[in-house]
Amino acid sequence: MRAQLMVLDRDPDVTGRPGRLLWRNRRGQVRSWAPQLFARRSDGAAPLADCPGHSGGERAVKASEAVTQACADIGWIYRRIPPLDDVLAANLKWLAGYCHPRNAGRPKLIVVVVGAFTRPRPLIEGTAAAGDPIEVLPCVFHALWHGRLTADLDTPLYERILVGPQGWSDPGTKRGAGRARGGVPGWPWRVGTRVRFCGVTWQVVALSRQEIHLVSPNGGGQAVLAEHLFTDPDFTVIGTDVP
Repeated sequence: MRAQLMVLDRDPDVTGRPGRLLWRNRRGQVRSWAPQLFARRSDGAAPLADCPGHSGGERAVKASEAVTQACADIGWIYRRIPPLDDVLAANLKWLAGYCHPRNAGRPKLIVVVVGAFTRPRPLIEGTAAAGDPIEVLPCVFHALWHGRLTADLDTPLYERILVGPQGWSDPGTKRGAGRARGGVPGWPWRVGTRVRFCGVTWQVVALSRQEIHLVSPNGGGQAVLAEHLFTDPDFTVIGTDVP
């Protein structure tokens, strides 16, 4: 459910509220169900949702039918939201680490960043055009989270992904077709991935918000910001030891 919450959190028109529905069945018995998510949209719509990892038991099915009908009676919407694709969920988890306003950087940097992607271009090229990538990349990720910039988040978010202005859609992108440098399909930052960085081969051992934790063959380790990896000319995704 965490990934679905990130989707709602990223939507500026949605605010969350808890709630519980009560009703009587045909025999007059009181029944209740607390949907996992309740949101109020700016247009007044009120979607409720559950995020089951599977189809659920008989009680969940009956509750779903009752909640669907109750919502329809009062003009609300109820949905059972399936799990997100792994790549999309990983991209949203990464961008969520940059949602805080501090990642917008110095005053007017966001204006420069958005301007750098007026014409769709690879992430790292637009970042370099806006200034020092170490400073600019957090602002780019911040803009992607808040919708000021657009990219196909069904594709692995790596340095050559195309990024464009708000509302842009890449007509040439196919779902799941992205490939990180080094020939590794899917999201490049996962535990077990091996990367070349600063002339050394490292293995990713942990992820924490904006940092990738690396360990070298001799046991040395360090935590590195993504922008440092992206801007290292020696950086390459080699492979993964995770099956």
